[in-house]
Amino acid sequence: MKKKKKINKKKFIKRIIQLVLIIAIIILVIKILTPKNEEKIKTSKLIVNNVDITKTLESDMYIDAENDVYLSTNDIKNIFDKDLYYEESSNKIISTCRAKVGAIDLNSNILEINSASIVLSKGLLTYESKQYIPLSELTSLYNIEISVKDNVAIINSLYNELTTAKLAKNVSLKEGTSIFSNTVEKIKKDDTIIFIENAEKSGWIKVLTYNGNFGYIKENAITEKNQIRLNMEDDNSNSNPIDLENSIEINKKDLTTAKLENFDKRRTLASDLVNKMISKETFTVKMNLKDVNVENEKLERFIIELLPRIKEIGGTLVVTNNSILGQDFLTYNKIQIN
Repeated sequence: MKKKKKINKKKFIKRIIQLVLIIAIIILVIKILTPKNEEKIKTSKLIVNNVDITKTLESDMYIDAENDVYLSTNDIKNIFDKDLYYEESSNKIISTCRAKVGAIDLNSNILEINSASIVLSKGLLTYESKQYIPLSELTSLYNIEISVKDNVAIINSLYNELTTAKLAKNVSLKEGTSIFSNTVEKIKKDDTIIFIENAEKSGWIKVLTYNGNFGYIKENAITEKNQIRLNMEDDNSNSNPIDLENSIEINKKDLTTAKLENFDKRRTLASDLVNKMISKETFTVKMNLKDVNVENEKLERFIIELLPRIKEIGGTLVVTNNSILGQDFLTYNKIQIN
């Protein structure tokens, strides 16, 4: 009887081991079969131009093992470019920023900026049917710098003022301008912080740590402030005078839906206009819309992508005889009407 019990016990243990092995194999197979681009998105903190915008994100930001930052296409639209656009016919994501036009070719993973091309080391991620763009690959397009520590990303525009300082001693970062305020973070001597502004209370300053925490410290706790850069002028302001008599006029034959149907055609037309401007040494492009028959959407896309190329050389677009473009579009893009 005892022998029978021992045999049954051995069989039971054997079956448990077999079951564990089967479960382990199933888990391994599932892990292997799961698409690599279906990465798990982590909850992180995002600070842009000294403002914590984490709660305004439509989707969680993702930071990969190499500290590269990914944002959903909708969040990039909301933060950097409301006109960001996916063109299905060319399979490209197109975005503009000041004097730059960028297009990510999703087939070749190449970023085209104005007349230059950059091979991206990382492509888009897909998570829960949403596309995530590697923002760290687009710093040259949006003129930004990104600092990542742990799960915190701090993004600053290179057009904005930036002042940093080092701590002269160990200090407590406070919620308010009092030594009795709650402590947000302990900061060590020689740590670098970002200076935000002087506090209303004399002797205190508001700062941002690279752990993503805002708070107040005594001004005498820092060494001399280091101004990395000043605010730059808005490049929408144009110092070159408008000269309609010596302008480059866009051929009406080019302002058709067929000629403006995809990014490559629009880019070719924009490049030709810029080359003519340089050759003629003029800073004015005239677009006469009289008797022009073109889809409003295609014309707007062309203008959105043309403006940065013209601004790159200090030029201006002037629209005449307009009966197609809406006033909101003209006002937002600061287009001259004649």
